[in-house]
Amino acid sequence: MSYNTSLWNSVLSELQRDPNRINEVNSKCIQCQKNQTLRWYEKVVGNPNYSGYALFICLHGGGHGAASMNDSQWKDIIPFESGGFQNGTIAVAPRGINNEWNLHFVDESYPALTRLIENYIIFRSVDPNRVYLMGFSAGGDGTYQLSERLPHLLAAASPQGGHPNGVSTINICNLPIYFAAGEKDGAFKRNQICVDYYKQVMGQNGKYLGKYIAKVEVVAGSPHSFQCWKRPRKSFFNGSKSATTTNETAFDFMYSYTRNPFPTELSLDTKCFLTKLRNYYTPRGNTFYNIEVGKNPSPIIQVRIDYSGNTITVKEGTNFKINLMSSLFGNGGDVVNVVAGGKTVQYRLQKDQNYARNNMKLFCDPYYGFDSYITIGNFQPEVNVGYQPQPPTPVAQQPQIPQQIPQQRVVYPQQSQIPQQIPQQRVVYPQQSQIPQQRIAYPQQVNPPLQQFPQQIPAYGNQQVQYGYQQGYQRGGFGQGMFPGRQVQQIGYPQPPQAQFGNVYGQQRFQYGGYPFSNYY
Repeated sequence: MSYNTSLWNSVLSELQRDPNRINEVNSKCIQCQKNQTLRWYEKVVGNPNYSGYALFICLHGGGHGAASMNDSQWKDIIPFESGGFQNGTIAVAPRGINNEWNLHFVDESYPALTRLIENYIIFRSVDPNRVYLMGFSAGGDGTYQLSERLPHLLAAASPQGGHPNGVSTINICNLPIYFAAGEKDGAFKRNQICVDYYKQVMGQNGKYLGKYIAKVEVVAGSPHSFQCWKRPRKSFFNGSKSATTTNETAFDFMYSYTRNPFPTELSLDTKCFLTKLRNYYTPRGNTFYNIEVGKNPSPIIQVRIDYSGNTITVKEGTNFKINLMSSLFGNGGDVVNVVAGGKTVQYRLQKDQNYARNNMKLFCDPYYGFDSYITIGNFQPEVNVGYQPQPPTPVAQQPQIPQQIPQQRVVYPQQSQIPQQIPQQRVVYPQQSQIPQQRIAYPQQVNPPLQQFPQQIPAYGNQQVQYGYQQGYQRGGFGQGMFPGRQVQQIGYPQPPQAQFGNVYGQQRFQYGGYPFSNYY
């Protein structure tokens, strides 16, 4: 299983410059909410292999009591279990956050342990697919709780001599579990409750999606304190009434598994999951593998992803988001079929590299560079997870252009192949000098004879009428004109004398001395 190495190296370089994380790693202390801290110590066994170190988280016993009692249990847990660590392992022992019976699974424990795992991936070359969780006594109680709510961070888990306190078993659908207790560990019925939980886990197969893997061992004749790595030993396995001798240990079982970051079947009890994880100080708190739970989710979510068939089937649940890696699907995940509520909708994935980078940084995990997502139901995120591309549009809703006429490639002939039906001739126009210049002689304009008027014309309205050249008449009114050397005459006659020239219906044209004049009436 591979990832985008160049993208992860870029993200890793940025994460390694975070001053808060640098201080946490150097001091081996993480500041939690409510002014509490998570402290730890470590033991390195051998050298890492090609994928990096395996990280083995060991939760100590103790619980309700004095801090000194819990400190003593804390310091003894790695020596107590050191016989089972394989080469290439970093063993880490976190100190319980408080001094109560739930010292490993108070609300602050979940984000603090998540942060611890992230820091070891960033600074200590831990393989994120080989992180293991084991706890004894009160640490076994914590392992029951943490493995049910953080299975996506783990490859396998083993609660030993602990009590589940009624936690659900639905969410460990892809997390192998090794239950263990001593035959004589009757307090709180630990020797029986581990067998009951084993049967409950295995009974989920066929009821919920996912592959439930579990094994239970009750060490013959052992009290509450036992050494599950001793070889050989005699134990009762998987509810058997007869003991058998074995050399296999819980460590052997756990090391044989690696995390699958992209399980094909997922089942999630959202009530159990969100009881402790909602409102993390880290935004990944509402994410289970590649499922992000939003507001008002359904109680159970079940999803099957067929990567080779490009199909996602939602068996149960609504109001959540599924992050996707397009490269895992056939044909690069161009189109994915989503079956939900009896309907099938096709989506074209976004393949957004900015989204992939944001997810790598968010999860501090090179395998979680999700570049696409789809939403189911009315998904409303509870936390801000940074950059989000636009949700994919169903293919059916994208505008389709009807192909009524098949598109054919038109091959045009070369210029030489075009038939020359009409010979191309050059048109030669004559030069300007070759065009004969003819002078058009227009007739000379002769002024028409002036119409003579009587010498004596009575005055109208005390207006002295002068005689001279008449320029124009206007029926029922005055005619006027302006010409050099001519005197404008105003005639008060109600009707002009009939013009002897240029009389056109609706228009009279008069011309004097070569000057035209028009009146419209």
